[in-house]
Amino acid sequence: MRRFACLVTLLLVGCSRSAERVGAVQDPIDRPVGSAPAATYAWARSDRQRITASPELTAQAQADIAECQAETPPRAARGVSGEPCMRERGYYVRLVE
Repeated sequence: MRRFACLVTLLLVGCSRSAERVGAVQDPIDRPVGSAPAATYAWARSDRQRITASPELTAQAQADIAECQAETPPRAARGVSGEPCMRERGYYVRLVE
């Protein structure tokens, strides 16, 4: 009987602390007070045609992004991977509003 009581005690002690471990891992990270949401960027055509306006423009943009190994979606307005190649093909990075 003493062994059974020890086993139950160990089991209960282990289970009581599992909630602490799970809570520590699953707590969401709070955004600093007053921080703005991150800006979002996208590739756009220099001739002002919407890439999504036609399947042909969409297919061409996807091919250009792949060939230029361009970052998609771009993380910044300038200095993203593939930007020089995409500029040569008539694209620029724009802020998504």
